[in-house]
Amino acid sequence: MLYAPLRTLIYTDSADRTRLAVDQPSMMYASFADPVITEVGLDRDRQLAELLDALWRRGGPGMLQRGQRGNAGEAEPVAVPSP
Repeated sequence: MLYAPLRTLIYTDSADRTRLAVDQPSMMYASFADPVITEVGLDRDRQLAELLDALWRRGGPGMLQRGQRGNAGEAEPVAVPSP
């Protein structure tokens, strides 16, 4: 069984903007040095990018609610590099 958890971090940067950082799956899976597992990681990259894109399109900058740190208009999408 392959178990490679991806660290996820939500934080506020120095400009008081909310940010999301996620380990890139292909980088984590490539550490197994097996081309088949690396391909699974690349597929997970695509799936993660699609998920983040869908969340951004659905909620956009308005995903932040009043009372949270940061301004709703300052939220930015997160890009996951394509292989």
